[in-house]
Amino acid sequence: MDWRNVIKIVKQHEVSKEHTNCQIVFLRRSNNIGRIDSDLCIQINNEIDYWKNVLKRVIAIIKKLGSRGLPFRGSVEKFGSQNNGNFMICLELISEFDPFLSNHIVQHGNPGSGHTSYLSSTTCDEIITLITTQVTNVIIK
Repeated sequence: MDWRNVIKIVKQHEVSKEHTNCQIVFLRRSNNIGRIDSDLCIQINNEIDYWKNVLKRVIAIIKKLGSRGLPFRGSVEKFGSQNNGNFMICLELISEFDPFLSNHIVQHGNPGSGHTSYLSSTTCDEIITLITTQVTNVIIK
């Protein structure tokens, strides 16, 4: 209850043995191992890695097509179509040699709107906008 000396009391507490012990226990418990939600943390990290891998492939294709000035879309935006455009044909080509991308296209390829796949024209346009912004900022600097 001594609020006049609160700074002094807090400083004393921070160097106390009890505080140090509690800090050590807290750090041990904050590690994924031994946490009650460790399985959930592992699942979340696996999900993050999965979508990062999808985005790496998609961004690589967008950068290559953009660097050549090639059109992205065709008249039909479905995998397996003859008229699906350069972006989707590149995804199909890479998926022939990349089991990860092939599996992703099988699972998420043509489900329709409202389903996350990072393979849609909307995502492609967003990535192009982000790249454009970055390039513009570099030019301005």
